[in-house]
Amino acid sequence: KYEHGYAFDHPGIGKICAFKVKKDRFIALTTEDTKNEGVIATRENVWNSGEVHINISCEKATVAIYETKDYDMLATGCAIEGYSHEDCVEFSGDSTDWVPVFKNGKTVDALKGKTLIIEVKLCNGSVYALKGDFAPSMNIQSTRYRKFGIKPKTI
Repeated sequence: KYEHGYAFDHPGIGKICAFKVKKDRFIALTTEDTKNEGVIATRENVWNSGEVHINISCEKATVAIYETKDYDMLATGCAIEGYSHEDCVEFSGDSTDWVPVFKNGKTVDALKGKTLIIEVKLCNGSVYALKGDFAPSMNIQSTRYRKFGIKPKTI
């Protein structure tokens, strides 16, 4: 009936409840305006292998993948042919494990070993988690990887 502090002072009246939520749905990035697209982009990631998996709920969404390269010590995301929002098969609905598909059959796994930025464009929705075999990195870590092959730790 009661929880936390009050129940400690009155033994026998406390109650423990457990709630189930969809996998990883504790916090989200949500579009602010339901009529306009929102865009979410990651920092650089050293992509080890496999596909990107997204926990998402939305009216529609697409993904674009950019490769980062060094220009005067600043990394710039460069478009990769075949991995644009226009190349991505549009998703709509609710999924704890959406794997973006590209119209030309290209996969994110084919980009292993590169430093990538993943961009999600969505309408009226939320992104809860983005998973894959990658190591998130900052500019200096990514530059060390590109120049010397020193991989940041995978979390």
